[in-house]
Amino acid sequence: MESEYSGHTMGEGAIPVAGFSSNGQLLFSNAAFHRIAEPKTGGDFGMAAGDGKSFLAAVRKACNGTTCSLQAELEPSGIMASFSLFPSSNESGPFALAVVIPDEGGGSVGARHEIAEDTFSGNGDESVFIADAERRILEVNESACQRFGYSREEMLSLRIDDIIAPRCRDATPARHASLLRNGGGSFENLHITHDGRVFPVEVYSTVIRYEGKPAILSISKAITEARMGNPDNEALREMEKKYRSFFDAAQEGFIVADSDGVVLDINERFATLLRQPKRAVIGHSFFSFFARTGSYDPESLIRSVIENGCVRFEGEVISPVGGNPVIAMECCPILLQGEQCIRIIARDTSRPSDEEEPMCPSGIYLSAFDISGTGLVIVDRNNRIIRANHEFERIIGASADEMMARQWMDFVEDPTLLTVAKEADISRKHEEFCLENHEITLRTKNGNIVPSVLSVRSIPGTTMNIASVQDISHQCETIGRLSEHREMFALLFSSMCEAFVLLDEAYEIRMWNTAAEEMFGYAEDDVTGKNIFPLLFSLGPEDGKRIFQRFLKPDATSSGRTPAELFLSTKEGGAVHTEASVSRFTHKGNSYLLLIIRDNTERYRFVESLTEREEFLRFAIDAARVGIWDYDLEEDVYSLSEDVYALLSLAGPQISPSHVSSDAWRAIMHPDDVLTAESVNLAIMSGTVADLDLELRLKTAGGTWNWFALEGKVIEYDSTGCPQRVVGIIRDVQDKKQAESAIREANRKLSLLAGVTRHDILNQIQGLLFYSEEMKSGEYTVDEMVVMAGKINEMTETINRQITRTRNYDTLGTEPPEWQNVHYLADEIVAGMDDLGLLYLNECPMVEIYADFLFAEVLRTIVENCTQHAVGATTLTIRFEETDDAGLITIEDDGCGIPLKNKEMIFSHGFSKGAGGGLFIAREIAGVTGIELYETGEVGSGARFALRIPKSGYRFTDVEDAE
Repeated sequence: MESEYSGHTMGEGAIPVAGFSSNGQLLFSNAAFHRIAEPKTGGDFGMAAGDGKSFLAAVRKACNGTTCSLQAELEPSGIMASFSLFPSSNESGPFALAVVIPDEGGGSVGARHEIAEDTFSGNGDESVFIADAERRILEVNESACQRFGYSREEMLSLRIDDIIAPRCRDATPARHASLLRNGGGSFENLHITHDGRVFPVEVYSTVIRYEGKPAILSISKAITEARMGNPDNEALREMEKKYRSFFDAAQEGFIVADSDGVVLDINERFATLLRQPKRAVIGHSFFSFFARTGSYDPESLIRSVIENGCVRFEGEVISPVGGNPVIAMECCPILLQGEQCIRIIARDTSRPSDEEEPMCPSGIYLSAFDISGTGLVIVDRNNRIIRANHEFERIIGASADEMMARQWMDFVEDPTLLTVAKEADISRKHEEFCLENHEITLRTKNGNIVPSVLSVRSIPGTTMNIASVQDISHQCETIGRLSEHREMFALLFSSMCEAFVLLDEAYEIRMWNTAAEEMFGYAEDDVTGKNIFPLLFSLGPEDGKRIFQRFLKPDATSSGRTPAELFLSTKEGGAVHTEASVSRFTHKGNSYLLLIIRDNTERYRFVESLTEREEFLRFAIDAARVGIWDYDLEEDVYSLSEDVYALLSLAGPQISPSHVSSDAWRAIMHPDDVLTAESVNLAIMSGTVADLDLELRLKTAGGTWNWFALEGKVIEYDSTGCPQRVVGIIRDVQDKKQAESAIREANRKLSLLAGVTRHDILNQIQGLLFYSEEMKSGEYTVDEMVVMAGKINEMTETINRQITRTRNYDTLGTEPPEWQNVHYLADEIVAGMDDLGLLYLNECPMVEIYADFLFAEVLRTIVENCTQHAVGATTLTIRFEETDDAGLITIEDDGCGIPLKNKEMIFSHGFSKGAGGGLFIAREIAGVTGIELYETGEVGSGARFALRIPKSGYRFTDVEDAE
């Protein structure tokens, strides 16, 4: 069984990790585990006889999915260790992942920790976590649950951020990502318990693969407890105390600031230079103590330290007591407890230059020095090693005690660079000497050679140098493998099916493979060293260069990666339609371009043919004013053509023309049409119908409900005969529906008007018959006969007037409604009147309304009513405005107004003669397309007739369109 953890648990080697099968066999382990357990892969694990049974039971329990822990004695070393076992698995089956922590108390051979087989509750102090890349806690041991005050279920619902003290949480995401990139590491942090108690910890982490994905396994231990059991603890505290005294007593000023310039620590000397007490500096922005002048900006200079390394400059202090001294500062980036910080050394420019004090780091500098990911070593003037950090110990394979006071030359194959640094520092005195990024070879304790990159700096104000060493053995191995395969890559280059052309900065051809020879007819010898433009670009070198440079722009189609189309010329003068991509790279300081060209002639012809057909189809679809829809029944997703998608009210982060979910489609459907649409959909899914023909209302981007006709057909079925895909067309039939509705409404109103007119005429005829009979048979005087004759004439005129009015009824509804420009229509009506008698103001914008073609009579009736009945009026104004759900046309005067009791009666049949009586017909004509007519003016302020138009019944238009 080859475990997924194999090769992923080496990390820093600080955490012993191993995997066991359910029968207790060791499957894999890392180097740290080997150092304490000396196991044999595939064989039985070395466990003291009395602990073997408990250990096997724990392993089986973990393989069955339960996290547990125990203490046991390892053989043959006799070391007592705490085991935390986590369930895991890979393609070969479940196994137990064991994290081992040797007890600090040591323990003698034969020591035992009595524990029942089914009670796996270790008593170690270490908290063990496994967290994924999103910092979610995947596994945790019992010790962690007890320390933080959570149950196991509660811990598994948390993230790493939840157990970090609030003041340290901001750095957690970046640190977690860094651990994943670097394979692990160690650092100090502040943890917080369930009840809010904060305590410092040391954390050791390594990257593993857990259930097939990268994860971080971390062991944390309270710093106070770890140091209480350390016999060197007192010496460590004395050392830090000593460094702190040096830090405070140094003649140079020292400040440590975070990456934002906030001061974390400061010694007395720097506080004196700033002429501020230490308490007034710590926690404040370093930049606030220096003046900004035209020649420099302290903030920008110091921030550049993070990107560019060491920066030196002079700054003028803003002194609270006056005098404003100028001090020289040197800023360097450092790592402090895993965070990027800035170290600032300051000297008073008035101080004599020959004074020199040794520079000694404080406890926080010592911590940053020790946990740096780069090997660091301090060497004195006699080439003796004064101090080395953990990474340098790892590279050399020797402890700090073994290296202390030994000669630098014992570990460096060529110590010349350090010698040069020492001599240069002597000649330059206090100026910093620097050698950067020189490749050297280091000799380890065991005599192995490690290729490395060395940088050397003299430590200002001291007689010491600091060297940084980076292990590049992995890079060298990679380069070696590339060298071995150079011949293979050359063969691959020449045998590729695509044409490969390598160009230098002057666009001259350096390499030309066989495919390029066949495509363009030139042999490699014919083109090597020649400019590509005269050879392949038919438009000439200048146009060719212009095309090629545009092809290389970052915002061009290719972007250096995506292919772009080019027409290139052959040796015989022919043309080749190609698909080409280009990439830039630098080799040994020279810039090159690799051009990969594919003959695309046949594909171009095919695409051109398809394009012609697609354009023809598009013209046909546009002419028919239809869109395309496609419904995938299995995915329950609609695809719409761009024009239809833009027309409908579809919006959301997961919605696009090619992906409209059924929920989103249902959301824009009118509630009254949802049941009908779902019934049709179920019929299609069940296979009872294969064709779809449906009309329903959908919400448009303008917020209106428009009618659409959907026609479609099932075009794909699965192996069982169930429909899988429906494709069809969609048409906006709003105008058709509005016209049908208007005709129905017109017929209804025509029937109503005819009935009303018939009733009025019959009433008048009854009167005529009455008076006629009376005149024939009655005995009346001449004067009475004259009165009755007058009544007959009056009734006859009324009948004539009513019949004349029905001429308007004859045309009502005979023609479909149409879009009419209100601005122009009002101007035409007023211009056609002999004498309006009022000042006319048209403030209506260019807006069209959907109304019966007799709508002009509506406006004419309202205008005539204003001119005849608006006593005292001087002005007539027409306007248009939008509301939330409708459009509003208003025609108003500034006359006497209409009494409240008559506001509705003026629209009734027979209210008054003349223009007033026409308001009844005007309201009926307007109502054909759903337009409402009413009066909203105030007595004494004038009449105000309002026409309320549905949202879908009006549209704004440009002047040009209206003309």
